[in-house]
Amino acid sequence: MPNRTIFIPGTTVDLVLLEEADATVTHHWFNDRCITRFLARGAWPMTAAASAAHYKASADAHDRIVLGIWHKVSETLIGTIGLHKIDTINQTAELGIVIGSLTHQGNGIGSEVIEAMCEHAFSVLNLRNITLRVLGNNPRALQCYVKCGFIKTGRLTEHIFKDGVWVDEIHMQLRRESFRVCIEDETRVRIAHIVKHSMP
Repeated sequence: MPNRTIFIPGTTVDLVLLEEADATVTHHWFNDRCITRFLARGAWPMTAAASAAHYKASADAHDRIVLGIWHKVSETLIGTIGLHKIDTINQTAELGIVIGSLTHQGNGIGSEVIEAMCEHAFSVLNLRNITLRVLGNNPRALQCYVKCGFIKTGRLTEHIFKDGVWVDEIHMQLRRESFRVCIEDETRVRIAHIVKHSMP
């Protein structure tokens, strides 16, 4: 198994420290229109050197945490997730996530890593509110965020120009108390499912 430094362990994936060498993988994602079509980026090329510099700067920063999403079975880096604009006074941050591996999209990994990162934000960093922005043409991501407890707080109409058309930008937030309720409800559902299927 490759020697990766695990920062937040998980079930299907671990959240690991990003290394400069990872830029040789991740910069391809940010130049791939299949990936960037749902991101507010992609209009300008991304080099491996720029990605490496970003990871190095993030490692020393106190206003953001950027981690790699490491798939345990395949032992590959399949995405990144980060808390940006961390404000320790107002106890807020902005969430960003990219699943760069198309074969690992839509199978629950997004929900797992978002919950893990939010748990770290609320329980370790003592944040109270996490925000995010998502394009209105990305219903799968919207569904994932709602599943994790995020609620819509606003919409900027035709705010982002993507692939020749204007799309809305939706703003969402997750408060610490709402996250706790969401996790407790999810735990109850899982327990009920286990009990139901363990009965003779």
